Amino acid sequence: MSELLAYFTYLFGFLEALLDIGAVYFAYRLTRLAGTFRAWILLITALLILASHGVASLIQVVTQIPFQELVSLTEGTPVTSFLLASIPGLLLSSILFSAMFELHGRFRQLSK
Repeated sequence: MSELLAYFTYLFGFLEALLDIGAVYFAYRLTRLAGTFRAWILLITALLILASHGVASLIQVVTQIPFQELVSLTEGTPVTSFLLASIPGLLLSSILFSAMFELHGRFRQLSK
């Protein structure tokens, strides 16, 4: 079971980083449609910081913690506590990605 949690650690980290990068991408594309102003630049900066933190954390886990050590670290961890600790970050990234994707689509329709 602990091997499964170690794989989920990689999977959740990868998905979170990918969604954060996607949110930054669509926020940047939205800037080209809606124009640039200070509040929007601050939002994109916050998304960039969030995305870079997620990517840096994933790289740190992958490069500095060998898989067997990660398995031993997750040994004895209940699945429910692992999910309760992992889901909020993934949920936040999903919400931000969805919001930027939908805003980009709306502004693209308005610009036509």
